[in-house]
Amino acid sequence: MTLIVGSSFGSIIYALLAYLTYVSFNPLITALAFILSSISGSLVFPSSSAMVSDLTSTEDRSRAYSIYRVVTNLGWAIGPITGAYLSLMGMQWIFVFLSCASILQLGIILVFVRESMVLPAAGLANWNSSARPGRILSRDIIIFSLATFLIILVASQFSVTLPVYANTYAGVREWQIGYIYAVNGIVVVLGQIPMNLITRKLRDTTVMM
Repeated sequence: MTLIVGSSFGSIIYALLAYLTYVSFNPLITALAFILSSISGSLVFPSSSAMVSDLTSTEDRSRAYSIYRVVTNLGWAIGPITGAYLSLMGMQWIFVFLSCASILQLGIILVFVRESMVLPAAGLANWNSSARPGRILSRDIIIFSLATFLIILVASQFSVTLPVYANTYAGVREWQIGYIYAVNGIVVVLGQIPMNLITRKLRDTTVMM
């Protein structure tokens, strides 16, 4: 259900962005709509990651996440190049493409995806009691989340600071920046599974370090 809501919301917001960009570009309204579009990703990505965990055994989970990451970064490789060419036609076409992609995603979810964790009615009360915030927010989860926050704080500069610097100071055109992101996606696509094979016998904490 979360995936359906996220995909539906994303298609609507991207269609709105396409309209706003085409009719009259208002930086404030466009920025607000773009912020709202992140709600779609906030619903879809955690749910899809949780499904990978639900549908795999402990032994196969690392390999499953590697495949999931390869497919995700295949989008990172194809998407920026597609966006680069669409931007030459007009920025609104990028958002039209994203809206259509979200609708396609919604169709795939409705037809092929089923709930990965179905709880029996008898066990629902026990599950609710075990899922209290105090139990979910354990010490390990909080520490791991803080570490992840610091990593994303640095990694997010790749999506914000780099394109601004490249365009403003280095003279790189918007459509050329798409190729930089494409290279990033291709590197992950080609290297993720080999790296997983190399590190599969190591502890997760060792691999993270």
